[in-house]
Amino acid sequence: MDLIKELGALALATRLKRLGEKLQKDASRIYGLFSVEFEGKWFALLYALNEHSPMGVTELADYLQLTHPAINQVSVEMEKAGLLKSTANPRDRRQRLLQLSDKGKNLCRSLEPLWSEIAAATEELVAESGVDLLSVLGKIEDSLDNEDIFTRVKKKNRSLICDKIGIIDYKPGLKKHFESLNREWLDEYFDIEPEDEKVLSDPNRHVIKPGGFILFARFNGKIIGTTAVKKHEGDIYELTKMGVTREYRGCYAGRKLTSKALEKLREMGVKKVVLQTSKKLKTAIKLYESFGFKRDTCDAPWAYGYSRETITMSLDL
Repeated sequence: MDLIKELGALALATRLKRLGEKLQKDASRIYGLFSVEFEGKWFALLYALNEHSPMGVTELADYLQLTHPAINQVSVEMEKAGLLKSTANPRDRRQRLLQLSDKGKNLCRSLEPLWSEIAAATEELVAESGVDLLSVLGKIEDSLDNEDIFTRVKKKNRSLICDKIGIIDYKPGLKKHFESLNREWLDEYFDIEPEDEKVLSDPNRHVIKPGGFILFARFNGKIIGTTAVKKHEGDIYELTKMGVTREYRGCYAGRKLTSKALEKLREMGVKKVVLQTSKKLKTAIKLYESFGFKRDTCDAPWAYGYSRETITMSLDL
């Protein structure tokens, strides 16, 4: 009995990992057969640095499509084996540059005949399957790049996730979430400007005390989104600082936050709410439009002088 095989698609990742480990173990045994002190798991990094050197860890992670921790772990092992050396990047002392040592370069030259034999044996193995496995793997990787398993499952369960999202009011202990959630989307799309820093550093002073409020979206005990309503002079209320953490976008957290904010404003007797957004934020604009917000070309003395391009929208409540 082979449980991993029987589980089919559910255990695909485990099965591929198991297959990779088998192939890597055989490669290491081949190196041992020819008395070469080399681990199969070092291959990708050795080959990459032989082709392009020196390279930073981030650059290597992107080039090999591996994680930073994986690159770091293998590079430490290879450095202990004397196959590579690391130096500080003269343009950024925090970054490590990796390059092969003379021992590593000599090893590459001696391994080339063995690599040819391993490639030939692997091609023979693939041919026996009767499937163009490398082509199939390429198609799977391309599909994952377009939409990974996480996103596919999330999309199919959005309604279930949405039902479990609760909206809660601001408490001092949640200040760190208000800041981190907003910094996440600001870093993604814009530069963080002085007005942003002012509000994020002291939301109680700049949002709560003047008569506004802050809301949070919570899922299974985790804070996943936030928004705020600021009160300006002249009883102008602004919906602002809407942010949902990346992995929960598309699960209606932003919709539930907006709905609750508008509900509270109506309860307060507010007649109109305004907001500033950007043409870049197409999903946010569609959300606001679905609630009835419209572009507003009137003067907005309450608006901030952001260097990023902004548009004003308003909604009569």
